[in-house]
Amino acid sequence: MQLTTTYEYDADRNIEIAKVTSNYPMSETKPTWKLSSDKKTYTKEFNKNERYTTVFTQNNGKIVELELNITQIKEMILTVNYDYYNSNTRVKVSVTSNLRMQDTKPTWKLSSDKKTYTKIFDTNENYSTDFTQINGISKKLHININKIRELHISIQYNYSQNKRNVTVIVTSNFKFKDTKPTWTLSSDKKIYTKSFNNNTNYYTKFTDEYDREREINININEIVKDPILLSDVTLSSPSSGADRNINLSIASNTINGIVLNPGDLFVWSQVVGPATYAKGYKNAAVFQGNKITMGVGGGICQVSSTLYQAVRNIGLEIIERHQHSLPTSYTTLGNDATVSYGALDFIFRNNKSYSILIKMNSYMGNVNCKLYQI
Repeated sequence: MQLTTTYEYDADRNIEIAKVTSNYPMSETKPTWKLSSDKKTYTKEFNKNERYTTVFTQNNGKIVELELNITQIKEMILTVNYDYYNSNTRVKVSVTSNLRMQDTKPTWKLSSDKKTYTKIFDTNENYSTDFTQINGISKKLHININKIRELHISIQYNYSQNKRNVTVIVTSNFKFKDTKPTWTLSSDKKIYTKSFNNNTNYYTKFTDEYDREREINININEIVKDPILLSDVTLSSPSSGADRNINLSIASNTINGIVLNPGDLFVWSQVVGPATYAKGYKNAAVFQGNKITMGVGGGICQVSSTLYQAVRNIGLEIIERHQHSLPTSYTTLGNDATVSYGALDFIFRNNKSYSILIKMNSYMGNVNCKLYQI
């Protein structure tokens, strides 16, 4: 078997095509090469210069060793140019190659002849990136932008003493363009201000005199809003004695100030718990079946009933509630909610999309419950 080698350079693709031809058919034993239909010519494309020895096998199994020498591939030479403009607030970076390049850099623009990439920068950067020639070989290039007069923006929040509103101050080292009609621009055009009376969190863009945009996060989270009254219920028991009034006060104070977020449960047995002497509860009248007797914590059902009517008024989800066996002095049967630790509980859920504040207090036999949206 006699082998002849020819080399063909494709300038458009910057590759060299090697052809190895035999006077006898060859076996298809070289997966990276392409064998002709008559089995006499192998071809392969190379994208880099190299020199190596390989073997070719004819159909009868005879092996012939051949040295290949790829020498015509051109090296990609990159040059970089920095064109600063707009008083050094921007730079146009141009990267030019002696060879055509692949369009592999989406943030850069490639010229029609495929030999020049360009990109506009408005911040200083120092990094390395790859450029890929048409034959797939990449070359790393260092980009160093260090003369940009950068845009710096700072944000300040000036809350009022009662935190009912806040003035947001956005300051720049360059002049702003007057592009934000809901903000006030200072006479020197370097300060934007705006007042807010609600908590908010959003992104907005500010544009300087050279049309550079910066996105700023406005995050206002300390505004104090007046709560919205949703329900106001008072139940009175004029004949309530001193010890009973103490029980009303302890239970009311335990509940006062609780906030229920959306989906939260209020469980009386967990919040108020058992009425014990250790907590300060006194003996007062309680219902036992159809009888009235004395028991520790007597009267606290006036608190649970007041709370029940308040939450029922705004449509909160009642999960567990029980009525008394006898009428009470402060409300009618069916409008009450009796509780007995370990036996009868009062449970409801905040099924609203907002948080609810419970305010409860008692005074001289009167129990008041106010529910607020906060």
